[in-house]
Amino acid sequence: MSNIRIKLLLFFLSIGMYPNILAQISIPANLHSNNNTSLLARSNVPKKTTPTIDLVAIAQEDLADEAEGLPPRFGFPLDVNYSLNNAGMWETLPNGDRVWRLTIEANEAKSINLLYDDFYLPPTAHLFLYNSETGQTIGAFSHFNNKADHKFATGLIYGEETTLEYYEPRAVAGQGRITIGTVVHGYRYIPNPKDGKRAYEDSGNCNINTICAQGDDWRDEIKAVGLMVIAGTRWCSGALYGNTDMNCTANYVTANHCLDSFDAINNPTASTMSFIWRYESPNCANGGVGNDGPTNMTTVGAIVRANNGRPGSIIDSDLAVLELVENPVVANYDVYFLGWDAGSTSHASATGIHHPASDVKKISMENDPLTSTNYSDNTITATGTHWRVIDWDSGTTEGGSSGSPLMNSTTKRAIGHLSGGGAACGNDESDWYGQTRYSWDNNGNLDPRRRFKDWLDPGNTGTLAIDGYYPNNCPGLATCNDGLQNNGETGLDCGGPNCTPCPCETTLTLNITFDDYPEETSWVLTNSNNTVLASSNGYNGQGDGSNISVTDICGDLDCLTFTIYDTYSDGICCGFGTGSYELINDLDGSVVASGGEFDFAESTTFCIEGVAFKAKVVLGGPYNGTDMNTNLGALMPTTSPYGDGLTTSMAVINTYEIVDWVEVQLRSTSAPNHVILAKRSALLKKDGSVVDTDGFTCVSFPESIYAGITDGDYRVAIQHRNHLGVMTDTDYTLY
Repeated sequence: MSNIRIKLLLFFLSIGMYPNILAQISIPANLHSNNNTSLLARSNVPKKTTPTIDLVAIAQEDLADEAEGLPPRFGFPLDVNYSLNNAGMWETLPNGDRVWRLTIEANEAKSINLLYDDFYLPPTAHLFLYNSETGQTIGAFSHFNNKADHKFATGLIYGEETTLEYYEPRAVAGQGRITIGTVVHGYRYIPNPKDGKRAYEDSGNCNINTICAQGDDWRDEIKAVGLMVIAGTRWCSGALYGNTDMNCTANYVTANHCLDSFDAINNPTASTMSFIWRYESPNCANGGVGNDGPTNMTTVGAIVRANNGRPGSIIDSDLAVLELVENPVVANYDVYFLGWDAGSTSHASATGIHHPASDVKKISMENDPLTSTNYSDNTITATGTHWRVIDWDSGTTEGGSSGSPLMNSTTKRAIGHLSGGGAACGNDESDWYGQTRYSWDNNGNLDPRRRFKDWLDPGNTGTLAIDGYYPNNCPGLATCNDGLQNNGETGLDCGGPNCTPCPCETTLTLNITFDDYPEETSWVLTNSNNTVLASSNGYNGQGDGSNISVTDICGDLDCLTFTIYDTYSDGICCGFGTGSYELINDLDGSVVASGGEFDFAESTTFCIEGVAFKAKVVLGGPYNGTDMNTNLGALMPTTSPYGDGLTTSMAVINTYEIVDWVEVQLRSTSAPNHVILAKRSALLKKDGSVVDTDGFTCVSFPESIYAGITDGDYRVAIQHRNHLGVMTDTDYTLY
């Protein structure tokens, strides 16, 4: 058929789809050049200027590419060799940590993005990229972004300059490796979602946004589909597929012809491949300002696990399975895993979900039975490689839809992935989807790298169909060791309903009223050693202008720094809504940080003076040789019997296995009396730990409550109403 076209997106076809907003998995961190007088001004950072590109010659090449049907380019790659050792400058901070900075200039560039030949960041180190003039910043990238092949890519920084700022703590000095191999000089402007412009070309008006009524029965499945970016030039669609182990391995199914040169056998590592999740319009109307979706939920890197071979071509069923290196589940992107059907031989109707022309996610429906054929062939055959959609009854597909899933409209299981076709707005032509059934063993192929079976049924159970599921149904999903504060945790990998309690010295409460872009907001709390005590990576899925209260944030009795970020550098007030925040010290109810109007970040340093410590003691009566019995927990009073009015709850008593109240005393070091300087009630846990009334915080004596208690030497005594008291036999330095 002469009008068959591969549904492969040619770059920059849609609003706001650009790798910068690839807010790649990143962590909140301090940008050390902000208000740090020990560092040189940004204007003094060494600069590398790339060669001028020949726009006339490039325009001729683009015309030739267009004539050949090749994807258009937005940027021109320039080979460089800039590393931590041969470019930029190192500076040492007063505490011995180091900062490396380099500015890269590309004259008359619309944007700059970088590809790295060698990339490794040790734990606690991080990297930012920014344009000092526009304020645009991306990062911080960390050891979570390291790839097995040490390759990496960062997204677009708009303008003629980008500055890299790498922070390396003294403890990991010399371990980081950053070598930039390619600078991509952007010579075509890719618009930003907030400037209200549409991009080079939108999808057709007959396409239907997934938020429309047609998507009501597909809310779960919509979350499985993501947009794929290959080396910044080609775009396709695809989806997360579940497996029979239900372990949340991020298997992304797309089309073989979308893989460029990547191949499961010959070139499996795709470290610069990117995936954009939940790019969905909030409104049913197509086009126009306010109908774009968020583009900040992005992961980077994949391993090609299986494909047909001859990547970039449609052969056999056009199958491809990628395992994502950065899992969108770990990133908290609220994704879903599709069910699939590799056994059924007929389907009465079908639904497709996809990103036509890289636009916001769309939904298409076929109400007639599918036919089994080979690709671009109308001849029905039981051994066909593809399902033919004769003509769409609702919506269509376009370039960029390739690789997207086709689902049985009744079971909602994936049955195919789009190869191509002639369907478009204004015609009744057909599309062809590679069959999941055929791809299962790829016509008897015994190599796992050339079939679906081994990746969707890793236990070889013989199952040929499963239903979809959410990640919280995955027994293999770790929630307490990913280096992020998530899944109800009150600190990094601790606290909340699922994880080990945090060793808190004090707690804080953060109240945020968001602007119209909650997904741009994140924050971090650090102590005086720049150790991250708590953080949030963003608030994807939070309602515009909504409120949130984060309680029991673990803090130290120390000078702490709270930093709030906005990835678009316009704060949370007042250009796009009226947002604000306040951080409250739970010890005395004081507001220690507040605001809302800032650019990229706003930092507040405050000090909570006093001492805190961990202690263990056992009561002779309940002690059973291993720990203490909690048989009398139900009779324990929720108000302290020691007269200071402190209270707890039965929920704390039961959850944290509390044995009883005790009184903790700080005493002087002067013998023989060791005068009591301060005292307070505390809780005694089953394992002997003495904790605050919340059941997990360390016992603390903040100076705001216990006057005169500052860092120093003390004796510690613990009293119980039915047992003899105990006191340390030596002085301890507390802080």
